[in-house]
Amino acid sequence: MKKNIQLFTGDESYFLNKEIDKRKQGFANKHGKENIFQFKSDEFDSDEIINTIFSGGLFSQKKLVFIYGVPKDSFGSNKITSKKISDFEEVFQNKFYEIDDDVFVVFVSLQPDKRTKFYKFLKNNISIKSFNKMKEKDVVNFIKDNYMDVFESEKEIIEFVEIVGVDMYMIENEIKKLKSYVKNNNKKIDSMLIREICFAGGHINSFLILDHLFSDKNKALNLLEKSQKDGADSMQILGMLAWSARVSIYIIDYYNNVSSSSKDIASSLSLHPFVVSKTLKHIQKLSKNYQSIKTFFHSIVILDKTIKNGNISQDLIWLNLKKIITKI
Repeated sequence: MKKNIQLFTGDESYFLNKEIDKRKQGFANKHGKENIFQFKSDEFDSDEIINTIFSGGLFSQKKLVFIYGVPKDSFGSNKITSKKISDFEEVFQNKFYEIDDDVFVVFVSLQPDKRTKFYKFLKNNISIKSFNKMKEKDVVNFIKDNYMDVFESEKEIIEFVEIVGVDMYMIENEIKKLKSYVKNNNKKIDSMLIREICFAGGHINSFLILDHLFSDKNKALNLLEKSQKDGADSMQILGMLAWSARVSIYIIDYYNNVSSSSKDIASSLSLHPFVVSKTLKHIQKLSKNYQSIKTFFHSIVILDKTIKNGNISQDLIWLNLKKIITKI
């Protein structure tokens, strides 16, 4: 069994993406970012991927290669054609034992077809790491283990999860808000504060901004300016806009490819029913602007990383958000 090749799978994209980021950061620190390669489903080139994995000079060079959508991923909109996947799988399988130990390959397929020959081949020859959705009690335990210093007791954590839901992206954004409150007020979070701070104006405004983005940009800009004048935390707004765009992408994919039932969507994606119903009211408009939402999300993520890397001051977040909205 080759230890330098893995398959990441499962429907908990939060922890899966955290693991990918961790791998990238650790590898970059030791071997440089230039030796990290990733191939998304919308830029899948079998020849280029095979060449990246198997090419090497006189001296061995460590590489980290991420391949998304293989084995065939049934989650969301996988743009790789069946022929492209089968052609790649055949070559990869034939040359499998030629892969250098210094080349690390990670396949990323959230919902792979386990009936295929290639999946069975991987299962017998590499390690598979699954990232599955956590149940409510598991989320409570996760928060207890990592953020107990934010809440007065376990009772408040349970109430927090009941209000916010078990979507880990939502939880991360909400806990950032709570941590900011604790830091500024030197007071732990109780039941009343949970209801005041969580799932309130920030969520509604972020969805409204996204909605107006494709109908009236001036309204979107006005909402952003109002949040700024009201003293909202710019990083929190940035996070909520990213979260709203991500959730919209997930819901659009599920609605158009799996089921239009709000109950099914909320259950399968572990989203609060309020979020799903709010999004489905505008599903036709959102579906029509699907690619623009992805562009918006990508721009927000880049801005977030640029800020965290220290290349842009937090004082300029509002200005950059307005620029992103104007360009969409």
